[in-house]
Amino acid sequence: MVVVRAATPTDLVAIQRLHRGSIEALTGAVYDDQQVTAWKGTVGPRLYPVNDDTATVLVAERVSPVDDRSQSSAECDSLVGVGWVRFSPDTYLDGLDVDSELGGLYVAPSASREGVGTHLCNRLEAAARDQGCTRVGLWASLNAVPFYRSCGYQRGADRTITYDSAELPVVEMHKSLTAASDPKRRPGLLTGLRDRLSQSG
Repeated sequence: MVVVRAATPTDLVAIQRLHRGSIEALTGAVYDDQQVTAWKGTVGPRLYPVNDDTATVLVAERVSPVDDRSQSSAECDSLVGVGWVRFSPDTYLDGLDVDSELGGLYVAPSASREGVGTHLCNRLEAAARDQGCTRVGLWASLNAVPFYRSCGYQRGADRTITYDSAELPVVEMHKSLTAASDPKRRPGLLTGLRDRLSQSG
């Protein structure tokens, strides 16, 4: 069973390990070794706005229930996903008409294609919507573009991020958070996912 909850400072070591593992395993098909190494070098505890009131950081946790009658008595096995959204976008998104920023979304290789990323994305968008945000933007790595398109994001301009001495091509993407324009908010679309994922927090 996978549970989504708010991240805490005690999660930071595990989050960094998951983040590096996701970069290494899931981006090798589109970026070379130098680019991947430079990207991994940016990972650090200050990257995640865990104690920031203008952001939400969520983690997905795989748990083994001790007692099927009570989710609160579950034992934590491992983190399998992390994502964060800021309710005020960074300046690199100034070219987009957005009022929130999906700063990062990473899934452990062991949980790839299990719906964890989609569930985290939905929860992060909901957090932004609860803060009054109406449009969210991001820069997607090339391997992540199909995922974000499946979540309703529109492709924008091609961009480049420089990490150390390596340049990584990325894609600017954006999405409206209003229900009328969000194809992922149709009734019944997430029924199968909810059978596998349990929400908490």
